[in-house]
Amino acid sequence: MTTRRLPIPGQDDGTWGDILNDFLSVEHNADGTLKASGSLVTKIDAGILAAVATSGSYHDLTDKPAYAPIRMMDVKLFGARGDGVSDDTSAINAAIAAASTGGTVFFPNGTYVISGSLIINTDNIRLLGVGYGSLIKAAPAFPATGIPMIWVKGSGGSNYRYGPVVEQLYIDGGGVAGVMGIQLDSTYHAQIQHCWIRYCTGIGLYLNGTSNAYGAYTNVTSTQITDGGSGKGITTNNHEHCIFTGCVFAWYNLPGGIGAQSNSSNMVFQACKFDVNDISLDLEFCTANVVQGCDFDRGRTNHLVLNGAQQTRVMGCQFSSRDGGAAGADMVAVNGGGSSLSNLFVGNVAAPGTEWNRFIHEFGGIGPGNQYIGNDPADLAIDLKSPWIGASPQSASASATASGGAITTAGLDVARVSPTVTITGVTLQPGIYGGQKVTVVNESANSITFAAASVSHVADGTSDVIAASSARRFVWNSGLNFWFRES
Repeated sequence: MTTRRLPIPGQDDGTWGDILNDFLSVEHNADGTLKASGSLVTKIDAGILAAVATSGSYHDLTDKPAYAPIRMMDVKLFGARGDGVSDDTSAINAAIAAASTGGTVFFPNGTYVISGSLIINTDNIRLLGVGYGSLIKAAPAFPATGIPMIWVKGSGGSNYRYGPVVEQLYIDGGGVAGVMGIQLDSTYHAQIQHCWIRYCTGIGLYLNGTSNAYGAYTNVTSTQITDGGSGKGITTNNHEHCIFTGCVFAWYNLPGGIGAQSNSSNMVFQACKFDVNDISLDLEFCTANVVQGCDFDRGRTNHLVLNGAQQTRVMGCQFSSRDGGAAGADMVAVNGGGSSLSNLFVGNVAAPGTEWNRFIHEFGGIGPGNQYIGNDPADLAIDLKSPWIGASPQSASASATASGGAITTAGLDVARVSPTVTITGVTLQPGIYGGQKVTVVNESANSITFAAASVSHVADGTSDVIAASSARRFVWNSGLNFWFRES
């Protein structure tokens, strides 16, 4: 057997390359694994046997492998050019097939054009790049609408696909109509790490499952999913218990565009950035999701939508500016549909001076138990059917209410009025939930007298007069449907 050696530091001046290439050609196979007949394997085996003999940990290694070869498949060794022109689909799929179960497919720096899906149909395959320089780009001829660029395929029925990893890759859909970035079918323990998914006008990342093979436990970390126009950054279907950490969902800003949409339960969005989306985050008929420490900025229709969601916890999030869109939009829209129950909003903050209509708007058949604790609405209104605990906003300016006029209470802790003359027959807008409180401040030199109780919703009716430059505190009794004086 021919023995080759590695270059020796301090020696072999001018011949390092020749010695190293000679060593690699003798000791390694074309796929990077060690040759069974090479001297390095013999030395490794001998070293392991000696160590075991010394430690006495095992007495028989006859049928135990001495080492586990690292299976690193460089796509360029399988014919991929990465020149931004050649179609590299077949070459990359050949590398994936060669990786079999438990291998890494490596993408050196380059632009890899593909005309069809890169398909993973075995477990524990890792696609690894070098970062933004490893670009996989959809060709103009890539099939339109609903075809993913990277597709982790399940094996059908109630079977699952385990452990796929996509890491340090830039995936560019090229704006092809309806193209999808990554699709995971019925996967368990998948990881998407430090990736960029851009210009996928269909779906950036589709977490898919079936009714008898739910996907679960996908972790998406430090990944940017952007520039999808009217598409969706993330969509889930029967794929639960997933965590999104430090991700960016941005520029799904055309009508219908959604940064992230989920109908799955037990999902966590933490420390994520939502920016320039028509709807930033849409949670549809799902349970026990967590949105924590996220930053919502430059939305259009809504920052956050809860549509029939239950047991959602929204905590410590920042809701900021608006970027156009139709008038009358709300930062947070909670659509009951008879089933938005037991959702909890704690410690969230709305930025002042934005163009939104309201901070939070509950509508539809809101169920019991939604709670809003310690949130700061800034100068925005709130319109709720559930209790609000903590400081509520006051009316931005005193309204010049006339006789027979109405004083607004929805979403307000303080309603300020300033009639120009003494007025009578005034009504107080009905309360939203039992125990709701509002203070009516008369900032004028004229008195305010309410209409009869049946009209004004004020229990004391015409006998209730708010004198000039004074205030009255009311509490709503939802059983009797009246405002009662508290002070």
